[in-house]
Amino acid sequence: MSRRPYRCCLILSPKPDTNAGATHELHLYGPEDTDHTVFGSRPCVGFLVDDVDATRRRMEALGILFLSETQRDVDREWAHYRGPDGTVYELIGPRMR
Repeated sequence: MSRRPYRCCLILSPKPDTNAGATHELHLYGPEDTDHTVFGSRPCVGFLVDDVDATRRRMEALGILFLSETQRDVDREWAHYRGPDGTVYELIGPRMR
């Protein structure tokens, strides 16, 4: 899959990974977890963005369909969409509203 669609709507700038100050999260869901069955058997890669809703609006304007409304907790927002390869991806960002 080409990175081009992601550059235009996510405004991504590929950068070398220096691992300086990098933080990582890994969420593992087993077969008994019914909240994440939409992911299927593929991993769900999340993209960290500054503003989930603004990024979502740009992506929706390009025809990308999201699976549900943006979700929020105390300090974060996230939204899932299905990429052209059929994999579910996630936008993750700080709570703005």
